Amino acid sequence: MRNYNLLISAMQFLLIAALFGLGAVFFGLHYLPSFRESLVDWLLAPKGSLHLIGGLTFGVAFLLAIGFWSVQKEKFIRLQMQHVPISIEESLVRKTIEEFWKKSFPQLDLPIEVYIAHQKIEVIASMPKDFETLEEIEHRLGSHLFSQLGYEKEFFLTFKT
Repeated sequence: MRNYNLLISAMQFLLIAALFGLGAVFFGLHYLPSFRESLVDWLLAPKGSLHLIGGLTFGVAFLLAIGFWSVQKEKFIRLQMQHVPISIEESLVRKTIEEFWKKSFPQLDLPIEVYIAHQKIEVIASMPKDFETLEEIEHRLGSHLFSQLGYEKEFFLTFKT
């Protein structure tokens, strides 16, 4: 599972769990008048407990914002072209691979996913079982990436059926 998908799944789980918990607390307050009074007294006490709750909430929100930012920031591949370093955005790499895929398999509308992590490209593609060998497709894609982008490093090609 990708970092972004994992983060989204964790956020959904935490939000659903918090909503169920909050619903249970408010539902239960109706049946526990003594607890409701204790809760009101605790909230009105000048002990700073609301500051603690507010600080924890801000801290969690800050950490989540940083997590979303780090997962969503633009991803680049850095290459050397004739002794000049360049950076290529993930969207350009994705577009180049999608064009290759459509040109290579025009009769099929195959979904592909392209990721850049640690300066390497990863391609996850759906393929029918009766198509070319993995090695042939991998070789052709590597040649295409080199001719279009000058990318000659290792890349990962994963097929799912």
